[in-house]
This record gives sequence, C-alpha cells and structure tokens, in this order.
Amino acid sequence: METWPRMGRGADSSGPAGFGYDSIMNTLALVALVACSDKDIPVPDPPSTGTRTQTSTGTETSRDSATPPDSGGVTTDSGEDTATDPTGGTGTGTATGSSTGTSSLDYCHVQWPCAIEGDEGTPSPDVYAWVYEAAVTAGAGPGSGVWVEVGYGAAGTFADDAWTWTPMAWSSDKDGLVPGDLANDEYVGSFVLPQAGTWSYAARASTDGGQSWLACDRGGETCGGDGSASWGDVGVLVSRGVSTGTDPSTGTGSGTGTGSGTGSGGSTGTGTDTATDPVDDAVDYCHVQYPCALSGTEGSTSPSVFAWVYDAGVTPGAGAGSGVRVELGYGPAGSMADDSWDWTPMAWFSDKDGLVPGDLANDEYEATLVFPPAGTWSYAARASVDDGASWLACDLGGETCAGDGSAGWGEVGVLESLPGSTGTGTGTPTDTSTGTGTGTPTDTSTGT
Repeated sequence: METWPRMGRGADSSGPAGFGYDSIMNTLALVALVACSDKDIPVPDPPSTGTRTQTSTGTETSRDSATPPDSGGVTTDSGEDTATDPTGGTGTGTATGSSTGTSSLDYCHVQWPCAIEGDEGTPSPDVYAWVYEAAVTAGAGPGSGVWVEVGYGAAGTFADDAWTWTPMAWSSDKDGLVPGDLANDEYVGSFVLPQAGTWSYAARASTDGGQSWLACDRGGETCGGDGSASWGDVGVLVSRGVSTGTDPSTGTGSGTGTGSGTGSGGSTGTGTDTATDPVDDAVDYCHVQYPCALSGTEGSTSPSVFAWVYDAGVTPGAGAGSGVRVELGYGPAGSMADDSWDWTPMAWFSDKDGLVPGDLANDEYEATLVFPPAGTWSYAARASVDDGASWLACDLGGETCAGDGSAGWGEVGVLESLPGSTGTGTGTPTDTSTGTGTGTPTDTSTGT
C-alpha cells in the first residue's frame, strides 16, 4: 500500500493514515480561498508618505465670471490641489483640468443704440438692454435679483472686469416669443464718454449678485446680431477729442532795436525801442452744429444755421460772452474760409454745456444766408474775440454733424444752390391775323 507524504508539523492519530493535522487544515483553507475567489477582498496598502502628482480628468461645474459665449464656456483652471490618496494617505500635487463656466442667466442683448459717437466727457445717449431668465423676468415688473450694467472697454476686447461699468435701471417689460408674454425685462443706462478714441461697448447681466455675469452684445430686430448667444456683434463707440484751448502767450516781452541815420547837419544818432509782445486773442474753439448740408434755390433764404463758440474766461456762464463776433459765410467749393467769402453776422442764441453738464461753457449763435448763384459751394462760420482783427474758421462738428470743428479744417458744409425757375406759359394761341386775300397763284416751279 502506498504511503501518503506527511504535511504540516506532525502526524495526527485521529486522521487517515499518512495525513497530519496541518495538512488537513491547509487543505480546508485552500478550499475556502477558492470558494471566495469571485469576491472583492480589500488588500490594505501602506499609507502614502510622499508627494505625488494627480491629474484631474473629470469635468467640474463652476461659475466663471463673464465667460465668452463663443468659447463654449470652457476655461482651464490650474492650481495646487490637495488630493485624497485612496490608499488611505494624502498627497499634495498639481491638478489640471477643464471647468465649464455657467451663467445663471439665459439670454440678453443690447437693443439700442447700435453705435455711439460723441465728445469725450459728455454723457452717452441712453443705452437699452433686454434680459431674459426663465421664471424670473417673465411677467409684469422687474425680475427679482437681476443686475444689469452698461460698460465700455478697449476696442476688440471681451466685456470683463477690466471694462468700466455703470449700473442700469429697469425700464419696462418686453414681449418674447409670444405676444403679451412679457418675457423680457428692458434696462436703461448711460455713461460718460471716455477719452478720445475708438472703444467697444456692451451690457452684462447677473442673477447671483455679480458672482457671474453674462455678456450682452448687440441683438434684436433693431441692431441685428444674436446677443449673448455668441460674442462678436459688439457696439462701436467713437469718442471725439474736444479742444479746450490754451492761450500760448502768458506775458509781455521787450526787444531792443538799434538804428542809425544821417541828418542834414551831418550828425549820426542811435536809439533804443521797447516793443510789447501781443497777447494771442484767437478764439479757442468753434464748430457748425447744424445743419450738416444746405440746399435751396438761388436767391432764397437758407434755414437757420447754428454755430457753437468756446473761449476760456469769455463764453462760460449765462448769456453772451463779451466781445465775441461770429459770422456765417460761403465761398467756392473746397476753398478756405477767408475774407474772399461772403459773410453775414450771426446773433447770440443760447448757452450750451461743454465737458461738464451745467457748465454753460459754449455760446450758440444763429443766422441765415441768401443762396448764391446756382452751383456747389462751401459754407462755414468764423469767430473772433478781437473785433475782427483775427478769425477762427469753424467747419462741421459736434454730435449732430460729427467732424472736429476748428480743430482741423476739412469737414466743411456743402451748399447746393439750385437754378431758379423763369417760368413758361401754355395755352391756346390767339389768331391775330385780319382780312382775307384773293388772287391767282403764281407757278414758280422749274424743270420739265
């Protein structure tokens, strides 16, 4: 009979011949292990004591301030992240991943105006923006917790916190897709035009107290565009510089001249002459405010033409500035406004604000002219504060006609004078012949 090898520490007299106690226990343990092999048995690892790098590959939702709509709301965030080691330890590493920026607002757009142009330091026209947020803006009155701002920034940049922002106020309810649903809230606001240059302007809206913003460029039927659906149809803001004018002469100077002459007595003499440096009395700034062009029949009277004049220490304040003369004139097309033109005096009309609302810095003057012979002419104004000894030519300027006025000659008004009608008559001719004639016709034909 074959003898089984012994296993374990020794023989067990109670077991089968050749099997020890330890071999039986080992066999049972092996059977149990096989039976449990389809179960997950946690095997502890030693805790992590070092520093490791973890890469985050998941997507998290965060509120990124003013995420550009056309980027899909995806930004890349990086920074130090304390990651939990699933083995039980902790390690510090760098986590890099993508976060999807979400705004709490559904949609918004700038409704009007589609572009802004004006003088630096002056208030912009009212800007209107429409905002829609489901279950918030719908219905009568302003939606709860909605913030809207209008702002401007460097041309071509995105509307973010680097821009200059001004709060807007709720204005009215506006229908959405269904007439009468009052789905949108309209907001209105204005801002002071920045220093001269070209800028971008837009609005932005929030429903979480400004933690996140939705940028609103142009949209709606008035300006076209798709508003906050994608960034790009941004409003263009043109801010024009305004010349405040500074008198370059600040005092008087003296000069010494020496001359010689021979008199009848043969004597030669020398003399000293002291001359005064004249102060520059030129007007600081002026422009033609309205109209931007003239057209009429030769010999007829033009509509009223308005010109604004500014001279430091003279025109600011209520009433006409002392010693100011302003004239309206016309001359050959493309020529400079000088004494060769035909001029008509203008009369003071009203005060107009300058850079600061209420400063009454400018004086406005008004006049008409008689249309010259038929043709195309140029027209402008001119101003003087030294009784006509010197003149400042004033071409088109201001918000109405654009241009930079006396700051640079070139944007002169165009005057079209049309030929006058001399008239023609129509009717039935009157027969003024009298009497009848008789006789024999005379044959004057020749030939064969």
